Amino acid sequence: MRNRTIRAFLLAILAVASASSSFAVVINSGNGSGNTNAPSGPNGDLGWNYVGSLNGASGVYLGGANGSGWVLTANHVGFGNFSLNGTTYSAIAGSGQQIGSIDLYAFRITVGQGTGLSLLSNLTLAGTSPAAGETLTMIGNGKDRDASKTYWSVNTGSTPNTWNESNVYNYNASGYKQLSSNSKRWGSNLADGVATVNSTSMIQTTFTQYGTANEAQAAVGDSGGGVFVPMNNGSYQLAGIMDLVGTYSGQPANTAVFGDVTYSIDVATYREQITAVTGIPEPSVWMLSLTGLGVLFATARRRI
Repeated sequence: MRNRTIRAFLLAILAVASASSSFAVVINSGNGSGNTNAPSGPNGDLGWNYVGSLNGASGVYLGGANGSGWVLTANHVGFGNFSLNGTTYSAIAGSGQQIGSIDLYAFRITVGQGTGLSLLSNLTLAGTSPAAGETLTMIGNGKDRDASKTYWSVNTGSTPNTWNESNVYNYNASGYKQLSSNSKRWGSNLADGVATVNSTSMIQTTFTQYGTANEAQAAVGDSGGGVFVPMNNGSYQLAGIMDLVGTYSGQPANTAVFGDVTYSIDVATYREQITAVTGIPEPSVWMLSLTGLGVLFATARRRI
Protein backbone atom coordinates (compact mmCIF):
# COMPACT_ATOMS: atom_id res chain seq x y z
CA MET A 1 0.00 0.00 0.00
CA ARG A 2 1.19 3.53 -0.80
CA ASN A 3 -0.01 5.19 2.40
CA ARG A 4 0.80 5.38 6.06
CA THR A 5 -1.46 2.48 7.03
CA ILE A 6 1.49 0.29 6.11
CA ARG A 7 2.74 1.08 9.63
CA ALA A 8 -0.18 -0.59 11.33
CA PHE A 9 1.61 -3.93 11.57
CA LEU A 10 3.73 -2.51 14.39
CA LEU A 11 0.76 -1.06 16.29
CA ALA A 12 3.23 1.63 17.32
CA ILE A 13 2.49 4.83 19.18
CA LEU A 14 4.64 7.38 17.36
CA ALA A 15 6.26 10.38 19.01
CA VAL A 16 8.51 13.20 17.89
CA ALA A 17 12.15 12.11 17.81
CA SER A 18 15.15 14.31 18.53
CA ALA A 19 16.52 16.17 15.50
CA SER A 20 19.90 15.29 14.08
CA SER A 21 21.91 17.71 11.92
CA SER A 22 21.58 15.76 8.70
CA PHE A 23 20.31 12.34 6.91
CA ALA A 24 22.25 9.43 1.62
CA VAL A 25 19.69 7.89 -0.39
CA VAL A 26 19.32 4.26 0.72
CA ILE A 27 18.12 2.04 -2.12
CA ASN A 28 16.48 -1.36 -1.85
CA SER A 29 17.94 -2.74 -5.10
CA GLY A 30 20.89 -5.17 -5.19
CA ASN A 31 23.46 -4.81 -2.42
CA GLY A 32 22.76 -1.09 -2.14
CA SER A 33 26.06 0.04 -3.67
CA GLY A 34 24.67 0.99 -7.09
CA ASN A 35 23.27 4.17 -8.61
CA THR A 36 26.41 6.24 -8.04
CA ASN A 37 26.45 7.47 -11.64
CA ALA A 38 23.90 9.64 -13.39
CA PRO A 39 20.68 7.85 -14.37
CA SER A 40 20.15 7.58 -18.10
CA GLY A 41 16.96 7.73 -20.11
CA PRO A 42 14.79 9.98 -22.24
CA ASN A 43 14.82 12.71 -19.57
CA GLY A 44 18.60 13.06 -19.33
CA ASP A 45 20.46 12.87 -16.03
CA LEU A 46 17.30 13.66 -14.00
CA GLY A 47 19.13 16.35 -12.01
CA TRP A 48 22.32 14.43 -11.18
CA ASN A 49 24.65 17.18 -12.44
CA TYR A 50 23.01 19.76 -10.15
CA VAL A 51 23.26 17.99 -6.78
CA GLY A 52 26.42 18.49 -4.74
CA SER A 53 27.61 18.39 -1.15
CA LEU A 54 28.20 20.94 1.61
CA ASN A 55 28.64 20.78 5.37
CA GLY A 56 28.40 16.99 5.33
CA ALA A 57 24.99 17.13 3.67
CA SER A 58 23.58 18.12 0.26
CA GLY A 59 22.55 21.06 -1.88
CA VAL A 60 21.14 21.75 -5.34
CA TYR A 61 22.67 24.16 -7.84
CA LEU A 62 19.93 26.32 -9.37
CA GLY A 63 22.01 28.26 -11.90
CA GLY A 64 23.06 31.86 -12.27
CA ALA A 65 24.93 34.35 -14.43
CA ASN A 66 27.98 36.63 -14.51
CA GLY A 67 30.34 34.20 -12.77
CA SER A 68 28.17 33.33 -9.78
CA GLY A 69 25.22 31.05 -9.12
CA TRP A 70 22.68 30.01 -6.51
CA VAL A 71 22.55 26.90 -4.31
CA LEU A 72 19.34 25.77 -2.61
CA THR A 73 19.50 23.57 0.49
CA ALA A 74 17.84 23.02 3.86
CA ASN A 75 18.15 25.90 6.32
CA HIS A 76 19.57 23.53 8.96
CA VAL A 77 22.38 22.61 6.52
CA GLY A 78 23.19 26.28 6.00
CA PHE A 79 25.95 28.27 4.30
CA GLY A 80 29.20 26.72 3.07
CA ASN A 81 31.47 25.86 0.15
CA PHE A 82 29.73 23.66 -2.41
CA SER A 83 31.39 20.61 -4.01
CA LEU A 84 30.18 19.03 -7.24
CA ASN A 85 31.83 16.75 -9.82
CA GLY A 86 35.23 17.02 -8.15
CA THR A 87 35.28 20.82 -7.90
CA THR A 88 34.66 22.94 -4.79
CA TYR A 89 33.01 26.32 -5.33
CA SER A 90 33.45 29.10 -2.77
CA ALA A 91 30.38 30.45 -1.01
CA ILE A 92 30.00 34.23 -1.34
CA ALA A 93 29.99 35.90 2.07
CA GLY A 94 26.77 37.66 2.98
CA SER A 95 24.73 36.05 0.21
CA GLY A 96 22.85 33.50 2.34
CA GLN A 97 19.15 33.91 3.05
CA GLN A 98 16.44 31.74 4.58
CA ILE A 99 13.42 31.26 2.33
CA GLY A 100 10.48 32.66 4.27
CA SER A 101 10.17 31.02 7.70
CA ILE A 102 10.60 27.41 6.53
CA ASP A 103 13.62 25.10 6.59
CA LEU A 104 14.89 26.25 3.19
CA TYR A 105 18.00 28.31 2.45
CA ALA A 106 19.71 29.83 -0.60
CA PHE A 107 23.17 31.30 -1.07
CA ARG A 108 25.53 32.24 -3.90
CA ILE A 109 28.74 30.57 -5.00
CA THR A 110 31.52 31.69 -7.34
CA VAL A 111 31.38 29.49 -10.44
CA GLY A 112 33.64 31.38 -12.86
CA GLN A 113 32.81 31.69 -16.53
CA GLY A 114 33.14 29.22 -19.41
CA THR A 115 33.77 26.09 -17.31
CA GLY A 116 32.04 23.71 -14.88
CA LEU A 117 28.75 24.88 -13.41
CA SER A 118 28.68 28.02 -15.55
CA LEU A 119 27.92 25.79 -18.57
CA LEU A 120 24.74 24.38 -16.99
CA SER A 121 21.42 25.96 -17.86
CA ASN A 122 19.25 27.26 -15.05
CA LEU A 123 17.35 24.48 -13.31
CA THR A 124 13.58 24.43 -13.84
CA LEU A 125 11.55 24.75 -10.64
CA ALA A 126 8.33 22.75 -10.53
CA GLY A 127 5.17 24.82 -10.88
CA THR A 128 2.85 22.00 -9.79
CA SER A 129 3.10 19.70 -6.77
CA PRO A 130 3.64 16.01 -7.60
CA ALA A 131 0.45 13.98 -7.86
CA ALA A 132 0.00 10.84 -5.79
CA GLY A 133 1.59 7.95 -7.66
CA GLU A 134 3.96 10.14 -9.68
CA THR A 135 7.52 8.77 -10.00
CA LEU A 136 10.21 10.88 -8.29
CA THR A 137 14.00 10.70 -8.52
CA MET A 138 15.80 11.40 -5.23
CA ILE A 139 19.50 12.43 -5.28
CA GLY A 140 21.69 13.13 -2.26
CA ASN A 141 25.00 12.58 -0.51
CA GLY A 142 25.04 10.43 2.58
CA LYS A 143 25.64 7.12 4.27
CA ASP A 144 25.88 3.88 2.32
CA ARG A 145 23.87 0.92 3.56
CA ASP A 146 24.72 -2.59 4.69
CA ALA A 147 24.70 -5.13 1.86
CA SER A 148 22.18 -7.32 3.69
CA LYS A 149 18.85 -6.66 5.35
CA THR A 150 18.51 -6.47 9.11
CA TYR A 151 15.48 -7.96 10.86
CA TRP A 152 14.06 -6.76 14.17
CA SER A 153 11.57 -8.07 16.68
CA VAL A 154 9.76 -5.01 18.02
CA ASN A 155 8.11 -4.93 21.44
CA THR A 156 5.26 -2.45 21.10
CA GLY A 157 4.30 -2.80 24.77
CA SER A 158 6.88 -0.21 25.84
CA THR A 159 7.13 3.51 25.06
CA PRO A 160 9.30 4.03 23.10
CA ASN A 161 9.06 0.60 21.52
CA THR A 162 11.97 -1.80 22.13
CA TRP A 163 13.82 -3.13 19.08
CA ASN A 164 15.94 -6.30 19.14
CA GLU A 165 17.72 -7.79 16.15
CA SER A 166 16.11 -11.01 15.03
CA ASN A 167 16.17 -13.42 12.08
CA VAL A 168 14.12 -13.88 8.94
CA TYR A 169 11.81 -16.33 10.72
CA ASN A 170 10.90 -14.16 13.73
CA TYR A 171 10.56 -10.44 12.97
CA ASN A 172 8.01 -7.68 12.52
CA ALA A 173 10.26 -4.98 11.04
CA SER A 174 13.06 -5.06 8.49
CA GLY A 175 15.35 -2.67 6.64
CA TYR A 176 18.97 -1.62 6.47
CA LYS A 177 21.68 -0.26 8.74
CA GLN A 178 23.66 2.72 7.49
CA LEU A 179 27.46 2.51 7.26
CA SER A 180 30.04 5.17 8.08
CA SER A 181 30.95 5.75 4.40
CA ASN A 182 29.21 8.29 2.18
CA SER A 183 28.31 8.29 -1.53
CA LYS A 184 26.32 10.43 -3.93
CA ARG A 185 23.47 8.19 -5.04
CA TRP A 186 20.10 8.35 -6.78
CA GLY A 187 16.97 6.32 -6.23
CA SER A 188 13.26 6.51 -6.99
CA ASN A 189 9.94 6.40 -5.20
CA LEU A 190 6.29 7.21 -5.79
CA ALA A 191 4.75 10.34 -4.34
CA ASP A 192 2.12 9.73 -1.67
CA GLY A 193 1.00 13.34 -2.04
CA VAL A 194 1.75 16.60 -0.22
CA ALA A 195 1.25 16.87 3.55
CA THR A 196 1.62 19.73 6.01
CA VAL A 197 4.46 18.96 8.44
CA ASN A 198 5.89 21.56 10.84
CA SER A 199 3.68 24.16 9.10
CA THR A 200 5.47 23.36 5.81
CA SER A 201 4.14 21.75 2.64
CA MET A 202 6.11 18.52 2.22
CA ILE A 203 6.15 15.88 -0.51
CA GLN A 204 5.74 12.51 1.19
CA THR A 205 7.21 9.20 -0.02
CA THR A 206 7.10 5.83 1.79
CA PHE A 207 9.94 3.28 1.67
CA THR A 208 8.39 -0.05 0.71
CA GLN A 209 9.97 -3.45 0.17
CA TYR A 210 8.20 -4.06 -3.13
CA GLY A 211 8.08 -0.56 -4.56
CA THR A 212 9.91 0.93 -7.55
CA ALA A 213 12.92 -0.77 -9.16
CA ASN A 214 15.28 1.58 -7.28
CA GLU A 215 13.10 2.21 -4.21
CA ALA A 216 14.72 4.93 -2.10
CA GLN A 217 14.58 6.41 1.40
CA ALA A 218 16.49 9.45 2.65
CA ALA A 219 19.31 8.72 5.11
CA VAL A 220 22.03 10.58 7.02
CA GLY A 221 23.58 13.15 4.65
CA ASP A 222 20.61 13.73 2.31
CA SER A 223 19.34 16.98 3.84
CA GLY A 224 19.24 19.59 1.07
CA GLY A 225 19.32 16.94 -1.67
CA GLY A 226 17.04 17.17 -4.68
CA VAL A 227 13.81 15.44 -5.66
CA PHE A 228 13.17 15.63 -9.40
CA VAL A 229 10.27 14.82 -11.74
CA PRO A 230 10.49 14.25 -15.51
CA MET A 231 8.69 16.51 -17.96
CA ASN A 232 7.01 15.61 -21.24
CA ASN A 233 9.57 17.61 -23.22
CA GLY A 234 12.36 15.16 -22.31
CA SER A 235 13.78 17.28 -19.48
CA TYR A 236 13.14 17.38 -15.72
CA GLN A 237 12.39 19.83 -12.95
CA LEU A 238 13.20 20.28 -9.26
CA ALA A 239 10.15 19.24 -7.24
CA GLY A 240 11.51 19.02 -3.69
CA ILE A 241 14.36 19.47 -1.22
CA MET A 242 14.83 16.54 1.17
CA ASP A 243 14.41 17.66 4.76
CA LEU A 244 13.03 15.13 7.28
CA VAL A 245 12.42 11.42 7.76
CA GLY A 246 9.51 9.81 9.56
CA THR A 247 10.47 6.79 11.68
CA TYR A 248 8.89 4.30 14.05
CA SER A 249 8.81 4.62 17.83
CA GLY A 250 12.16 3.49 19.22
CA GLN A 251 13.64 2.79 15.80
CA PRO A 252 17.45 2.47 16.05
CA ALA A 253 19.41 5.46 14.80
CA ASN A 254 21.04 5.35 11.36
CA THR A 255 18.63 2.80 9.94
CA ALA A 256 16.17 2.79 7.03
CA VAL A 257 13.18 0.57 7.82
CA PHE A 258 10.42 -0.39 5.41
CA GLY A 259 7.52 1.92 6.18
CA ASP A 260 9.75 4.92 6.94
CA VAL A 261 8.82 8.17 5.22
CA THR A 262 10.88 10.86 3.49
CA TYR A 263 9.54 14.41 3.72
CA SER A 264 10.81 16.85 1.07
CA ILE A 265 9.93 20.54 0.99
CA ASP A 266 7.51 21.08 -1.90
CA VAL A 267 9.21 23.48 -4.32
CA ALA A 268 5.99 24.31 -6.18
CA THR A 269 4.39 25.71 -3.01
CA TYR A 270 7.36 27.99 -2.35
CA ARG A 271 8.41 28.72 -5.92
CA GLU A 272 7.49 32.40 -5.77
CA GLN A 273 9.54 32.88 -2.57
CA ILE A 274 12.53 31.00 -4.02
CA THR A 275 12.39 33.13 -7.16
CA ALA A 276 12.11 36.34 -5.16
CA VAL A 277 15.46 35.52 -3.48
CA THR A 278 17.36 33.92 -6.37
CA GLY A 279 15.78 35.30 -9.53
CA ILE A 280 15.58 31.71 -10.86
CA PRO A 281 13.41 31.26 -12.84
CA GLU A 282 12.75 34.77 -14.10
CA PRO A 283 9.61 36.29 -12.52
CA SER A 284 7.81 36.29 -15.87
CA VAL A 285 7.51 32.50 -15.76
CA TRP A 286 6.20 32.10 -12.19
CA MET A 287 3.60 29.35 -11.97
CA LEU A 288 2.83 29.03 -8.28
CA SER A 289 0.84 25.98 -7.14
CA LEU A 290 -0.64 25.61 -3.68
CA THR A 291 -1.96 22.07 -3.89
CA GLY A 292 -1.65 19.77 -0.89
CA LEU A 293 -3.33 17.26 1.31
CA GLY A 294 -3.22 19.50 4.37
CA VAL A 295 -2.76 16.49 6.66
CA LEU A 296 -0.25 16.20 9.48
CA PHE A 297 0.52 12.57 10.27
CA ALA A 298 1.58 11.61 13.80
CA THR A 299 5.13 10.43 13.26
CA ALA A 300 8.57 10.46 14.72
CA ARG A 301 10.61 12.90 12.63
CA ARG A 302 14.35 13.23 12.29
CA ARG A 303 16.14 15.94 10.41
CA ILE A 304 18.33 14.63 7.65
